[in-house]
Amino acid sequence: IENSGIAQESSEYSNKSLSQAEGLMRIVDVLEAELLGAAKSQALHAAVADHLNIDDAIHAHLQWKGRLKNFISGNNTEQLKSSVVCQDDKCQLGQWIHGPQSNSYHNKPIFKVLQREHALFHKAAGEIVKAVENNDPQKAQKLMVAGGEFDTRTQNTISALQDLQDKKAKVA
Repeated sequence: IENSGIAQESSEYSNKSLSQAEGLMRIVDVLEAELLGAAKSQALHAAVADHLNIDDAIHAHLQWKGRLKNFISGNNTEQLKSSVVCQDDKCQLGQWIHGPQSNSYHNKPIFKVLQREHALFHKAAGEIVKAVENNDPQKAQKLMVAGGEFDTRTQNTISALQDLQDKKAKVA
């Protein structure tokens, strides 16, 4: 019981930290646009996107479970929309997958697995958000169960990212 309490507290702290970090990132984006101008800010983000940080991508996709739980319970200020969440090219990983910077991986089997699983991950997350939008939190919670579609797609996306990381490490 004590360990589950510690795990719960750790999860809550992690979710709060993620929320604070996202808020800070939005502030930095606004400041960059103001200080550098929109064109330079976009160029800076494009340069950063050229290099995929796999650990960050794994962490970001693992955080979705907490984000969705908070969204279902209404314990967050984050406004999620199913029409956006279901699009796999909106996150940094998706931008990398769909961008020219991933060209050297396009013919690799692991890339095709990652591309497919990432798209299915966002589709599953979008279905959960859609259930909340339709005022059906019970359905949303059912879609979050261990072994369900969202859980499976999360695990598959993480595994594909880890396989890609292993492949990059062998090449380096």
